[in-house]
Amino acid sequence: MYIPRLSHVAIPLALVVLTGCGEAPAPSQGGGTSAPAVTNRIPLPAEVIANLGITFAKAKLGRLETRLSVPGRVEIAPEARFSVRAPASGRVVVKTTRWQRVNRGDVVAELLSEELRAAQQALVHAQAAIERADLDLLRARAETAPVHALAEGAQAAQAAAKVRAQAAEAALKSARDLETMAAARAESTRRLAEEKGLPESTIYVARKDHVEAQAMVLDAAQRRDDLQALLPELALRTSVATSKAETAVREVAILERRKTALDLAARQQLRALAVMTGATTDDLGREAGGKPAWLELESISLRAPSVGVVVEVAVGDGEWVESSTTLVRIADPTKMVFHGEVPEADAARIPADADVHIDVGCAECASVETKLSAPLSIADPRTRTVRLEARIPGDGSAYADGASALAAVLLARSPNEEVLVPAASVVQDELDTILFRRDPAKTDQVIRTLISIGRRSEGWVEVLSEVGEGDEVVMAGVHQLRLTGIGKAPANGHFHSDGTWHEGKD
Repeated sequence: MYIPRLSHVAIPLALVVLTGCGEAPAPSQGGGTSAPAVTNRIPLPAEVIANLGITFAKAKLGRLETRLSVPGRVEIAPEARFSVRAPASGRVVVKTTRWQRVNRGDVVAELLSEELRAAQQALVHAQAAIERADLDLLRARAETAPVHALAEGAQAAQAAAKVRAQAAEAALKSARDLETMAAARAESTRRLAEEKGLPESTIYVARKDHVEAQAMVLDAAQRRDDLQALLPELALRTSVATSKAETAVREVAILERRKTALDLAARQQLRALAVMTGATTDDLGREAGGKPAWLELESISLRAPSVGVVVEVAVGDGEWVESSTTLVRIADPTKMVFHGEVPEADAARIPADADVHIDVGCAECASVETKLSAPLSIADPRTRTVRLEARIPGDGSAYADGASALAAVLLARSPNEEVLVPAASVVQDELDTILFRRDPAKTDQVIRTLISIGRRSEGWVEVLSEVGEGDEVVMAGVHQLRLTGIGKAPANGHFHSDGTWHEGKD
């Protein structure tokens, strides 16, 4: 350090001996001129500033921040890296080149695959099965109403037969009662004829009535027996008709469920084809010329999933590839993140959404203010470090992928605002803590100022006295000024805030 060059500039220093605060200086003996006044101001002409490389910084009012420095790198975000893979085996036709910019939906490759044909055939069979199920369901629904009518007719006939059987039973009982009465009458007529000699015709009539009553009993018994014999047959017919009606209802329900299953299978096959081709189910199902679009596909167009740059073409044109083979890799350089690692002990001190200041290691890269992505990841079991991630806001294409960076993670802020100056502006001179404050009235002078400080952090110091917001303080060159000793108060006095020097400590 070459300090004596400061002596090339004349800096007059006057020593004024005062007997006490507020007293006038004593006259010099012998009538000569008085000694120069003692001052804490140091003249700094432009040539001195240039000679020592002195720079100034402004004091600011704020809360002192405690930050953790984390080295790392700026990378393309993981979700901004894309791989276009073959959805099936086949031959590939490459439609792009490396470092080509692509937009979302641009075709980057085309795949000719037999699996596409198999999927189309499966869909054709599924559609045919659905149409067959529609026909079966139509027929079953058409048969349901007549079968129900037959069941209802059989139930009505069975009920009517039961009523007639009950009437026939009642008629048989009446006929038997009448036959009993006719028999009793015929017997009484015969006895009267024997006792009183009634004419034969009277006996004949009574016997005739008895015979006719017997014939009526036989007829009533026959009708009753016929109806009773008919009831089981009608019951069987009713049961069969009812069973057919219930079966028809269940068959319709079964056919409806079958059609639902076939529809679901067809939709799943269409969705699988949509995944394979990258198209939507609506686009595949749209008809053109009386045929669905999926039936007209001849190859699978593989499209870019996002805007970005093709960073790798992994296959050659016309090459046979298997399913899931990576064909093209695409990255979006506008979405960048900072990645760094901290010891797991430090990770516990970091808030989940802490503010982060990031300086990227390139000359023209601007600093970034962002926040940590929450939550913090789990510690690596081998290195016992925790990975930090912070999103770079806006367009991050100005930063190179993998560029080194240094992040300052905010851990805490002081509760109260204080005057803050750069830590490089504050120096220790024996037991005194000092800085050199620029005189706002005379900008070519600085004042050697004794200060009280609070906490230090991240290159800043809390100044608790003698410095206000907006004051300029020397930063580069502060040690050269300290070593000159200029502006330092003599041991037998002190400076006031206005720069005047008085003897004594009070």
